[in-house]
Amino acid sequence: MTSKQRSYLKSLAVNLDTIFQIGKGGVTEELCNQLLNALNARELINKVKAGEVEVDFIEIMACPGGCVNGGGQPIVSAKD
Repeated sequence: MTSKQRSYLKSLAVNLDTIFQIGKGGVTEELCNQLLNALNARELINKVKAGEVEVDFIEIMACPGGCVNGGGQPIVSAKD
């Protein structure tokens, strides 16, 4: 592919910021799950910005199954 062809194809692409890069580990099931979660979060944020969804609070959690001490939970130290 020539640089001219590559430039043309880039001009046709959607102009979104990169949210994932696939490295030497390749495509794994975990990567696909993380990518799906990131795209769903981006879609929700875009709907909120467009006024399609009205929310008071959004929490996007990256931990599989939810994070310990998530939103609205008291922060507990190791001593407690």
